[in-house]
Amino acid sequence: MMLRIGYPDFILDTKELDKRYQNVTIHPERYFENILNILEHLTRTEQAHLGTVVNKTQWNTAPAVVNAYYSRNKNQISKFPF
Repeated sequence: MMLRIGYPDFILDTKELDKRYQNVTIHPERYFENILNILEHLTRTEQAHLGTVVNKTQWNTAPAVVNAYYSRNKNQISKFPF
């Protein structure tokens, strides 16, 4: 079983974050449009993974989620470190 405690390493890497979200457009005054842009980005990212081998090192939950989580498909548990 793989344990996920804390947050993924890329969270502290500014270059990696910029690379991951380079296609997401955020406007400070357009909340609803921002949500749609983020959902579109997530959908495209998920579709790009269709038909590929499951990456068991990728986290399934957002780093801001403070909750224990079990993934049957990946046989892993994530937990906030407290």
